Amino acid sequence: MEIRISHLTKRFGDKTALDDVSLTLDAGVHALLGPNGAGKSTLINILTDSIERDKGEVLYNDYEITSLGAKYRELLGYMPQQQRLYDNYTAEEFLKYMAAVKGIAPAGRGSRLRSF
Repeated sequence: MEIRISHLTKRFGDKTALDDVSLTLDAGVHALLGPNGAGKSTLINILTDSIERDKGEVLYNDYEITSLGAKYRELLGYMPQQQRLYDNYTAEEFLKYMAAVKGIAPAGRGSRLRSF
């Protein structure tokens, strides 16, 4: 698995959030560290195909992520900082709910969750 980010730029009005960012992420766990306003959330939102970029490309195993659609998003595991667990949900119920939101078929949810 490889995600290759090349010359990624994103602006919000006159504010540049990402300026010509290039990096490669191989399989594993990665962290983004930086002060407020450094572009961490913007990068994550582009990587999760939640917002559009102004310039650059993001490739997953040499395929542009925007062309992969739901197949790409099914591979991602991402919990935004603002996301809150509902008091009446167990952790498993919440993950099943999020799987439904991502469009994962009910038949595949249980086995995928147990793999974690």
